[in-house]
Amino acid sequence: MNKTETAIRHEPMRIAGRKVEADDVVEVRYPYTDAVIGTVPAGNAEHAREAFEVAANYKPGFTRYERQQILFRAAELIREKREWLAHWLTLELGICHSHALYETGRSNDVFTLAGQMAILDDGQIFSCDLTPHGKARKIYTKREPVRAISAITPFNHPLNMVAHKIAPAIATNNCVVCKPTELTPLTAIALADILYEAGLPPEMFQVVTGWPQDIGEEMIVNENIDIITFTGGVPVGKMIAEKAGYKRTALELGGNDPLIVLNDLKTAESGEGRDHRGRRGDGELGPAMHRGQAHPGAGERCRRIRADGAGTREGDPLRRSAGSGDPAWLRDPGASRGIVRETGLHGRRPGRPGALRSRPQGGAVAPHRGRPRAPRERAGDGGDLRSHRPDRAGAGR
Repeated sequence: MNKTETAIRHEPMRIAGRKVEADDVVEVRYPYTDAVIGTVPAGNAEHAREAFEVAANYKPGFTRYERQQILFRAAELIREKREWLAHWLTLELGICHSHALYETGRSNDVFTLAGQMAILDDGQIFSCDLTPHGKARKIYTKREPVRAISAITPFNHPLNMVAHKIAPAIATNNCVVCKPTELTPLTAIALADILYEAGLPPEMFQVVTGWPQDIGEEMIVNENIDIITFTGGVPVGKMIAEKAGYKRTALELGGNDPLIVLNDLKTAESGEGRDHRGRRGDGELGPAMHRGQAHPGAGERCRRIRADGAGTREGDPLRRSAGSGDPAWLRDPGASRGIVRETGLHGRRPGRPGALRSRPQGGAVAPHRGRPRAPRERAGDGGDLRSHRPDRAGAGR
């Protein structure tokens, strides 16, 4: 880790405008070295219960214009703080600096677009005289805020995933309680502070932290919750659906994307698509490549794709030269490179603990070590194109 960044950052929970501590803490580690870079409180169900009570009782009265200005100001602050945010994204997630900067840009886009949408009228007018028995009258509908929204976010996009959940809520005058995964909670708290600086009342966005078995249940069953929004793995998504009852749910459970190489595709284009969809983020992205299929006659192109990975820059993501996007949490830099040479493609790795997964024995989140599991052939002319099996276990997809 950089010698210039040695202090361990501690961030309390953000509940009702207060910085709330707990009896114990959750350590946040830099995946490349396993060094502790921060801590957050190990909150429990009582903390979540308080936050939902505050959210349900708060009635935002912002006009559409006022909501738009908060969202635009938040986007501006993200842009101003992008270097600082990118640094902590790298420390929490282990991605390289260029990819961390890209995530800040995407989050800026989310708040900008939400601000543009906030001033649009979401009501509708329906004519009733459409049938012989219809009356010459009109029906007008409008949308109103719910009591509270529970947002459960994964590790793979610590800033952008939270932005996707809170920005539309602000645009519609809703209150959110967010439980980020214990692997990357610092960025969610940083975003909360940015929103407060932009003029958002703290009651509208609160952040609780803790181990899933201590706080996760309350994020689903609390009586003040009207909507649960979750991004993560299928098993946890199914569990939420079973426990949510009549609550509305928005469950985004990842992708299942193939990479298909046709015999008329140029090698450079093949390599670029493979690098963006397969290797980047080690397959822990929604659109990441999970399996491959080569058209008969495309074997030579696949072999060239395999060779493309040999020159990838790897190493400590805090070094600006490490711009490959290879997974820093694969401790052995050669492991990733070896898979690329062997298979030509780099698919999803085994699941990482996520936002509602159980804490490993001993309380620490063990870093991922070693090579991903063996690839599976999916080739049309001799097995030149392979990828890893899709893995749904982690809440980070």
